[in-house]
Amino acid sequence: MRSRVCGDTSNYIISVQVIELRSCLRMNRYLLCYMLVAATTRAAISMKLGQQEFHDVGVRKSGTGSGDPQFHTVDGKQYSFDGNCSYVLLRECQDPLEQPRFSVNIVNSRTLKTPYKYVVYIDSVYVIINLEGGGVFRVDLLQNKYLSINNNTSIHIVDIVDKWEDKTNGISIKEKDNKIVVTKKNEFCVCWDGIGRVDVKVDDSFHGKVCGLMGTANNDPDDDFKMLTTEGLKLVEDVKEFANSWQIKDSCKIK
Repeated sequence: MRSRVCGDTSNYIISVQVIELRSCLRMNRYLLCYMLVAATTRAAISMKLGQQEFHDVGVRKSGTGSGDPQFHTVDGKQYSFDGNCSYVLLRECQDPLEQPRFSVNIVNSRTLKTPYKYVVYIDSVYVIINLEGGGVFRVDLLQNKYLSINNNTSIHIVDIVDKWEDKTNGISIKEKDNKIVVTKKNEFCVCWDGIGRVDVKVDDSFHGKVCGLMGTANNDPDDDFKMLTTEGLKLVEDVKEFANSWQIKDSCKIK
């Protein structure tokens, strides 16, 4: 399945998705119902120089039994990580020790898969943009297609007529193909379906200039596990060491 998101097809796309299933069991005279958060494997598209490459990116595959999120970096490296905190999914990284021009962050939560097992899923996404003229723009993309702009009261995407736009800073928010689409002109766009899937596309000008859980986008999957340290980026082999370095401070809900 092809995912057409965020406009032209010359850049990168990454995506994450979960679905909810409801089931019932009959026990004696009672009907016991429960909700299972499962995952589907969707083909997302990573496009470079017009060549389409299909990847399962940032999804949890069904049938593994572990419930651990499976990630594919932009350059195709696959790994599993089940952290229950907030993380930097992708950010501008020309200078990893400075505030980035933009950062796309995910907020993970846990839910019961069975009476004895939890699975992690993406509960929401928030985007932070440091504006060139000073100041910060923030949008939180919430469940069921609600959103909050600059920490104001949340609204539903249908309440935005046509689109919300900040022409001075090249930022727009609109609904397209049943998703919320946040665009920063000539830099990136984020699509959120309101139930656990997020797609991020980065402009070609940021090739090799991003970092986070989705890697470096420089056509070399072998250097995607670059953790953030106080001295900059450091290439490591351990998944948890890499992923936890992108954890946002004080964001864990359950230890």
